[in-house]
Amino acid sequence: MKAPNGLWTIDIKGWWRARNGEKCEDPFVDRFAAVPEEMERSLRGLLGRRARTKGRRGDSSYRPASEPPAPFARRARRALLGALLAASSSAALGDEPRSRWNDAEPRPFLSAGVDLGTSEHVAVAAGYGKPHARWGGLIAHGYLSLDCAAARVGAKIDLEALALEGGVRWLRTFEHLPLAIQDRHTEIPGGDGLESRVLDLSAKGGLPLGPGFAIYEVAAVRQLSSHGDVHLYDELYRIVFRPDWLGMASAGWLASLRGGALLLGGRALWAFETGRGGDPLVKLGPVIYWRLWPHIALAGELLYPVSSPDSLGFMDSMAAFAVLSFRAATGEPPPRFP
Repeated sequence: MKAPNGLWTIDIKGWWRARNGEKCEDPFVDRFAAVPEEMERSLRGLLGRRARTKGRRGDSSYRPASEPPAPFARRARRALLGALLAASSSAALGDEPRSRWNDAEPRPFLSAGVDLGTSEHVAVAAGYGKPHARWGGLIAHGYLSLDCAAARVGAKIDLEALALEGGVRWLRTFEHLPLAIQDRHTEIPGGDGLESRVLDLSAKGGLPLGPGFAIYEVAAVRQLSSHGDVHLYDELYRIVFRPDWLGMASAGWLASLRGGALLLGGRALWAFETGRGGDPLVKLGPVIYWRLWPHIALAGELLYPVSSPDSLGFMDSMAAFAVLSFRAATGEPPPRFP
């Protein structure tokens, strides 16, 4: 402030009661002799119809520049303001650009992840490092879908750019049975289901590429249970193969949107080892991952065959899911829900 009266403020305290008993709710500006005319015009332009600039409170010359708005108009205005604030607050909470797990301190931990949606998945891990980011340790999975239930126990090392995991999976199908050996299948036989045990191996990760991320995965399944010389339908990857081995490779790209909170793109999967002849199996489709809050994300994928040795029905051919994903770990603040 370089001169007297060079700085002026407006103090809005809410409604107040005047000496004559009138309830005043709008902001006011007292007109003192020292207020320049150009400042008065600026304040009136800023406050619009709510400005009161004639006289001072208590003086006979004081009067509102306009009549106060009707009660309904005031309520409507406040309701609109509240809705806008709520919407802006929800929008702020509805994007989490950076994963909080990358900022954690390395430590021993227990962690859990739950995916609920078109299929259910639970993972519990015990290890050392940054949970759900860079870590190594033991991990157990549980799966449930309309077709099967499964559990897997193994170990994992996750370096983000490269994650290695291996484990033994126990599987119980509710209906699907082994398939007879033939060049082309049109359906998967049903019955009382079957029990099976397999070894799962995978290497996957992601790397920054342009305005997004390149993702990749190489996975193998070895059948440990004996069902004779048959074809089997892997419920996790939804591929028909001839034991002992099933091998797959996939690659894709995800655009980083909304400050990194939303990853949107696609990927292609090639089953390079099925123990079968005929056309190669190739699936491709869209992928989405949207981190809504620090512990919650929306994830989905739909891969449909563009080349296949089989002509299975729509549901048995595609590999798809849409889930709400929740993550937590020891040593972290309590989850913040929307």
